Amino acid sequence: MDTTTAAGKFAAGIIALQCQWESDVKSERQKAAHVIRRQRKTPGKRHPPPGWTWDKLAAELVPDIRERKLLELIYQWRANRVRSIKDTCRWLTEEGIRRDSGATYNVQWVQRAWMSRCYGLRR
Repeated sequence: MDTTTAAGKFAAGIIALQCQWESDVKSERQKAAHVIRRQRKTPGKRHPPPGWTWDKLAAELVPDIRERKLLELIYQWRANRVRSIKDTCRWLTEEGIRRDSGATYNVQWVQRAWMSRCYGLRR
């Protein structure tokens, strides 16, 4: 495409406008989805937050009751200074306790769960 000619500039401008339009439409859809998710008070699905799991059949996040019970125990240990987060992760690994996805409970994940509890980010 020769952008030194009038026709080339016109074609480049049309292509740029189309790209901008596509980006704006995608942004509007994402913003609408975030509003709906906030209204329903459900978290995102990419990395389910502590106490949630992705249900493939229903195609939505659902509360993970087993993990929530475990998290309550971890919260009690932490609040009563029975075990540190690091000790808790070590205990979970020794006991062979894993998430439904098969992932282990690592320090970063347990800290994320604890901070969401402390700052009221849990749903």
